Amino acid sequence: MRRVALACSGLGEILRGYERSFGELYRLIRGEFDVVLFKGGPTGPGVRLFRPSRKSQLAAHLGTVAGRSPTSVEVSWFAAWLVPAVSIGRFHLLHFANAEILPYARFPKRILRPNLLFSNGGSFGPRVYSRVDYVHLLNPFDYQRALEFGLPRERLFMIPRGVNVEHFRPVDIDVKCALRTKYGIPLDAFVVVSVGHLGQGSFKRVPWLIDEVARLGRKVFLLLVGDQDATSAVHVRHCEERLDKRFKVLTLPPEAMPEAYAVGDLFVSASLKEGFGNMFTEAMSSGIPVVAHNHPVIRWVVQDGGSLVDMQQPGRLAEEIQFYLDCPDVLRERGNRGRNLMLERFDYDSLRPDYLDMYHRCSERT
Repeated sequence: MRRVALACSGLGEILRGYERSFGELYRLIRGEFDVVLFKGGPTGPGVRLFRPSRKSQLAAHLGTVAGRSPTSVEVSWFAAWLVPAVSIGRFHLLHFANAEILPYARFPKRILRPNLLFSNGGSFGPRVYSRVDYVHLLNPFDYQRALEFGLPRERLFMIPRGVNVEHFRPVDIDVKCALRTKYGIPLDAFVVVSVGHLGQGSFKRVPWLIDEVARLGRKVFLLLVGDQDATSAVHVRHCEERLDKRFKVLTLPPEAMPEAYAVGDLFVSASLKEGFGNMFTEAMSSGIPVVAHNHPVIRWVVQDGGSLVDMQQPGRLAEEIQFYLDCPDVLRERGNRGRNLMLERFDYDSLRPDYLDMYHRCSERT
């Protein structure tokens, strides 16, 4: 049986993006391969490698000294332990998504390293990952860029991130009301949900979202869910100033994330671009429509499971939220369309043959 190493520095601590995806991939393929999951955080399955957390004062201090971000410091330490662990572990393939691990591709293959597979979740340009043996691209636009750059088609795999449609699913009104009571959310509110990192430097543009919801009536309630850091209090104060009591900020463990969508009526993201966007597929799988920026990748993911607007035009998001509030039939119809789209195209069970084929091909000795 071929040995495959999956590596993600934030896994076990960070609750979003490719951290959750690598956890899903581990569960998806471990019966087919001898899989070892390398992680940096303390929770969940896998082999933990020491690194200073990007949320720690140590990572912040080292980053200041080195002129790097705390996340870059964290992943560099993780890579320093990962490389020898993989080199001596007789693996056929290492699959990773942290760009700081890319220099490992300069090592001699089969002597000091296995085949390398890089997931381009950050929509890096092809020049960044051109040395890697194989590249996993999450959308057709990055795939086309790689081809135009000149990378051979046999080194590229275009497979979207999946969603667990049994984990993220619609709930009936009784469950929704019970969950709203659990989290202190008004039963009669129109709940706008947004999921993503809540740090001040996040590209999720939380202040813009808060200001747009503030334009609306008191019936509209904002639920922000995501990882928090030392700067997140700024968003809480902003909510208090603009929304009074019409908001809630939560950080939930991965197993509770379906509840974040289940309490909502509409999912909104104010980010201007995404490499993929797990939160879109999770929201649509949960049966609630998505409102997001009109960006090619986002448009490809969302399709008719919601609507796209210009998130740089003040008031445009507020208008779209009000539209869904006034048109419950449209809200329900687009929620159903999104759920059906996830069942047809993004369900992990449907994508499993593609992922298994990718791992088989990438783990061949060359």
